[in-house]
This record gives sequence, structure tokens and C-alpha cells, in this order.
Amino acid sequence: MAKSLFILVLFAVLFGVAVVKFELIDVKQLAVDTLGLKIVDKGGEGTDVAESLHFSDSDRSVPESEKVGDLKKEYPVPVMFPIQRTLVDVNGRSLEATILGKREDSIAIRRSSDGKEFVISLENLGVNDRVYFSKIRNQESPVFSTIRKNPLPKKRIARWHYNLVGAQTEAKKYDLPIMLVFTGSSWCKPCQVLEKEVLDTRIFRDYANRNLVLVRITVPVNLKLTGSDAMLREKYNVARYPTMLLLTSSGEKFYSQTGSSTNPQAYVEDLVHYLQLPR
Repeated sequence: MAKSLFILVLFAVLFGVAVVKFELIDVKQLAVDTLGLKIVDKGGEGTDVAESLHFSDSDRSVPESEKVGDLKKEYPVPVMFPIQRTLVDVNGRSLEATILGKREDSIAIRRSSDGKEFVISLENLGVNDRVYFSKIRNQESPVFSTIRKNPLPKKRIARWHYNLVGAQTEAKKYDLPIMLVFTGSSWCKPCQVLEKEVLDTRIFRDYANRNLVLVRITVPVNLKLTGSDAMLREKYNVARYPTMLLLTSSGEKFYSQTGSSTNPQAYVEDLVHYLQLPR
């Protein structure tokens, strides 16, 4: 009996020495730094999400919208654009592109294959790209100015309006600025030169067709205007002719100039510059 008890005690001691001690490791947790999203374990080691996670509609336990939304709120970081990146859409198709800027839930890109520029909604991208861009601060790009609620007709002709109300309707529809010209074409020599040498040329018309809503207010030789024309002249403090003003679709002035020109190409180049001014 004593011998059997001794054998059992010895076996228990030997078994205890042989048993491997396991330590429960905490579930991996997500951590974000300014360079990218990583999975970090208890020891601080980690790998990029793109290399270690492969999300699909069936295997994520946290709603995708909540995940992206939380990251966007907590970790907005500045990034130097442009960024070279391979984008992947919700269907798994890839696109080589240069990222030019970000505005809320959209990004401006230049497609590498042909150099064309687009604005893409983040909801059309795969989850990894959405997570990546959701934590980047907004940065404007001129490409965003091409966004329009209603696309311009391919053969749009910028016809002259003779009242601001009608011009504002068109400007709001196509998200275009307004070019308002006060002219005295029947008696004002500089006005006649501007119209003949610039406003009636193909160079100006081609530019206006894609970029401007045009308004002309003709001032008579006695300089007397009535109704809304008189109100506009007073509102914008117009005292000389010709005067050109650039307005937002709501009628706010952001640039004006007085005088004529004989160089349509230079005039258009100036317009391109002026239209980039803050509005």
C-alpha cells in the first residue's frame, strides 16, 4: 500500500514538471498611428491591415460604417498630397491612381493610365481604402470644382442673360460662376473694343461655354438705368464702363475689374486665375 502511494506521488511530481504552462493572450486590438492602420498584439508587434486583414461582408463582426466613422472622428491626421495608391473598389477591382485631395467623404484622383481626373465617393471603395481615407484630414483640390449636381450639356452654349435672376438659376443648376458685364456698347468706345476684340471671339466663347454664366447690362448714353439694373449698379458700386464682375451663383461678388482688352487669350488666362480666388 505504501509503495503504491509513493508511486502515485512520484508520478504527480513528474507530471507537474512536464506540463507546459500556457499564458492566455489578450485578443489583438486595433491601434492607429499616423502612417497606417495596424494590428498590434500585447507585445507591441504589428503588421499593416492590408497585409493581415481581408474583410468581406460575411466575416466582419463590427458594422463597417461604425468602424470607419469612429476612426474618422478620433484620428484625423494631416497627409501631404499627392499620394500614389492602388485603389480597390467594393467589387475588388483595382485602379492605379494619384490622390490629389480629400473633401469629407470624397477623394479627388488622377487615373495613372490616362491622366484623367475624377472625384470618387468613399462609399464606392473597398473597406481598407475607406478606413485609410477616413482618418485623413480634408485637403482641397481644384478637381473638386468640377463637381456639379447636373453635368453640363456637351454642346452647351453660354448665351447672354439680360437679368441676374435668370443667370442665377442657370448658375445654381450647373454650379458655375457668373460673369456680369456693364457696358455701353452704343456710345462707349472701350466697351466696343472689349466686345469686338474679346467677348465676340471664339477663344472667349469656347471658354465661357464650359465655365461661365454670362450677363450683360447695357447702359444708355444718358447713364440712366431703371429697376433691377439700377439696383445692381448701386449694389456693386459700378461707376465706369466697361466693368466686369465675377459673382457666385448667389450673387456675391468675389472679383471685379474696369477697362477694356484686345487680347482674348490673356483675358481668358486672367479669368482662369480669378476663378480660383476664395468665394
